[in-house]
Amino acid sequence: MLIEFFKMHAQGNDYIYFDLRNKSDFQLDFSAIAQKLSMRNFGIGSDGLVIINNDPSVDAHMRIFNADGSEAEMCGSALRCVGSYLYDELKKTNMKIATISGIKNVEVIDPMEERIIKVNLGNPFFIDEEQIKIQKIAGYTVNIGNPHFVTISKVVSMDYVKKIGPKIENYIRFPNRTNVDFVEVLDRKNISLKFWERGSGATLACGTGTLASFFTIFTLGLVEKNIKAYLPGGEVEVSFEDGEYFLSGQVEFAFKGYVEI
Repeated sequence: MLIEFFKMHAQGNDYIYFDLRNKSDFQLDFSAIAQKLSMRNFGIGSDGLVIINNDPSVDAHMRIFNADGSEAEMCGSALRCVGSYLYDELKKTNMKIATISGIKNVEVIDPMEERIIKVNLGNPFFIDEEQIKIQKIAGYTVNIGNPHFVTISKVVSMDYVKKIGPKIENYIRFPNRTNVDFVEVLDRKNISLKFWERGSGATLACGTGTLASFFTIFTLGLVEKNIKAYLPGGEVEVSFEDGEYFLSGQVEFAFKGYVEI
């Protein structure tokens, strides 16, 4: 069976998208499809697969499957991409999109020019009240709809991320595994990050990881309430406004096509 897809990315965090809002009768193994299509050398290549479905209570429902086939609760990059995609059809600058971790608000800013997509990912919280150590690395456990381990450090290499990331992701303390975020505070208005995403590995960006990191260092008083975050794939802005946390930045359409399922 041929199915239409499109591919988008947010600062290099790239996903394959299936818009199945008019195909609710499709019964597919999305986990297996995500594994097959996400392979960089033998598939389309991506950090995972996103399914867009109908939901009568909101503008759409989004499901996220990591490159290893596991289903994620939330993805800030995919949420922004879905918001931009739906704007072209719905022409709505404010949308609600349902996810496993709840309904998320999406705002399209300046749609005809830069088209910045701003999302509210909810209110993160510390899972453990105090800093903990995993593999001798100090960090904070944060829930922002999905789990994160945030460690504050100086510049780390991608080789280091690839070496340490999977050890923390799969540590016995995390039965459902965890995302790992490495954040460096450059000054009170700028931070630099690298990521090891649960189920996808080292990625060029991670929306929830960026906000989990910002929540951590903002709570610790290390940064202002509106800052820039520099990711391996580009830059975004994160902010604390009226008691809530926001992520905003551009997204890009890559290409579309058909794939045999």
